Amino acid sequence: MNYTPNEPPRAMSAAEIEEILPHRYPFALVDKILDYTPGQWARGVKCVTRTEPFFEGHFPGHPVMPGVLILEALAQTGAVAALSLPENREKLALFGGVKNARFRRQVIPGDVLILECELIEQHGPVGIGKATAWVDGVRAANAELTFFSRMPEGWFYMAECAIINPLTYRGILAMLDQTFGRVYTKFKLHFYKQIFSRFEDREATLTTVESFCMEVIMALGEPTIAQFSHMMNLSTPNAAYKINSLVKKGYVERIQSTIDKREYRLRPTQKYIEYYNISYSYLHLVMERAKQRFSPDDLAKLEEMLQVVSDELMPEIQLPE
Repeated sequence: MNYTPNEPPRAMSAAEIEEILPHRYPFALVDKILDYTPGQWARGVKCVTRTEPFFEGHFPGHPVMPGVLILEALAQTGAVAALSLPENREKLALFGGVKNARFRRQVIPGDVLILECELIEQHGPVGIGKATAWVDGVRAANAELTFFSRMPEGWFYMAECAIINPLTYRGILAMLDQTFGRVYTKFKLHFYKQIFSRFEDREATLTTVESFCMEVIMALGEPTIAQFSHMMNLSTPNAAYKINSLVKKGYVERIQSTIDKREYRLRPTQKYIEYYNISYSYLHLVMERAKQRFSPDDLAKLEEMLQVVSDELMPEIQLPE
């Protein structure tokens, strides 16, 4: 561990630990915090007695503290470090995953387990801690632990993730990729499903490429042919060919520019607006459901994150204000 002890030590009693952690007997596995620095590290102690309930079955005649409970005690120690920050006092720290766990010594009745956890990474609500358990100066166990910090109303979901699928931070990112992809795919499939159910005349429908073209025209807000061809990476003749097809099908019209009479802008017709609303109406429905499902604070955070994604993480595409 690379932390520097405090002088004098900053201790925390069992009663003070209960003000931070929700754990209670028989699952409160840290008796006292010997020293800590909020948001950085904590050093605790667990006095292992013969009356521990887990010794009844683990194992009869040869009591050994289960390794998973040693890790849980280390995680609770790390949670004290994370949640002792003033801004985290009302949150829960959930045990999200284990990496490189090693058990080097049995822990038995009468042992005094020294628990150390140093928070080495923080990524939003996800933290990673380097943890070690000691008995009589001998390393009993060590591991890299992942924590989730969450307001209480959301803890059931996070706890379920922690139990079913132990995660490292990289695993969380992979899950985020999959979830984002599923949402995107659901919007697309709903759109396609509605389109195929509404249009019976195949001659009047848009081809896949034409759908893409119309999405671009709609997003750019009455672009010129040059702007459209640039966004689509098409040559001007190729772009003109596709636009002519859209004009014939009645989805777009050419509007002469009021600034330069030689220039024409592309305006989606009411026919396409109705087509487009099939997709947009579902987006609106999902947003209305989100307003009912999430708190105002969560919605504000979601809007903030989506704004960052749009403005900072997708600079390749510029949309008109």
